[in-house]
Amino acid sequence: MTHLRKLILMALLALPLSLAVGCGDDDPNGEDPPDPTDPGNGVPNPGTKVDLEKHCSGGAEAWNLSRLVISGEGVTYGFNLDKHVTGDNEAKTPATGCGIADGNPEGIDNSLAGLLDMVALLGSDEEEEVDINAIIQEAIDSGSIEVIAYIRGYDPDGDNDEVELTLVINGYEYDELVNVKGTVEGGKIVATLERLPLTLSGIELDLGEEPVELNLTINIFDVKVEIDEPGNETSAEAMLGGGVQVAGEGGLQADLESLINDLGFGEMIDELGGLDTLLELFLDHSSDGASCDSLTVGASVTFTYNNELCN
Repeated sequence: MTHLRKLILMALLALPLSLAVGCGDDDPNGEDPPDPTDPGNGVPNPGTKVDLEKHCSGGAEAWNLSRLVISGEGVTYGFNLDKHVTGDNEAKTPATGCGIADGNPEGIDNSLAGLLDMVALLGSDEEEEVDINAIIQEAIDSGSIEVIAYIRGYDPDGDNDEVELTLVINGYEYDELVNVKGTVEGGKIVATLERLPLTLSGIELDLGEEPVELNLTINIFDVKVEIDEPGNETSAEAMLGGGVQVAGEGGLQADLESLINDLGFGEMIDELGGLDTLLELFLDHSSDGASCDSLTVGASVTFTYNNELCN
């Protein structure tokens, strides 16, 4: 069961923070594995490989993602995305958080954290515990997840009325993540992103028999980002939150089921009630305003100043 938990966690981790998944095993016909930066599922604007100095113009500063934590002890990360504090026994509608209780008085929506915590507890007490935050940190430290934030127009002593944010993901730029207008509110740089793609490539999952390499890309949509004003510090804390579509056309569920079946764990998942039953307990958001088809995700993030790039 330990290996099963790791499998599910890695598959779900590929969604950090909502739509496309591409599995990177070699094609049985000998073709190259799919490009992990291709959003697939009809999502527009795949990324373009860029020189990392491209976005240094205009006095921009470069900041590297150095930490991303989805769940914490006694704390919920993210935002109240549906502007509603969902309690127990509420109607299953998008306006009421799809009836999935937030579990915190602020109404912060982060059902992915709850799902990951539950999966991590599957199995007996003697089995190895799975630390999702440690897995994410390892991916960041190894370079499997590399995010550079370029902040332009910010001055700790200025008016900051022309702040722009650009994110480059694993060396790729995306049109909707370039020169995003930001505001400074209450000591925070605030921006909204249409899509935030994160890729895990070359991650080796040891299932006990032979290792399986996963190359997965997941996109979060309608992402809210708040970055603490860095001032003259060399690190800045941030919070992000958004939605991850699971059910319906273009959702994540079919890709997860296919991955699990390909690895031979379909029957085990069925014995647990099926993946759809598991996921439906956490679908607290809507991608279209009408159906409860998405998870919410939030994360506490740290960016560290890059004193070499753009210097």
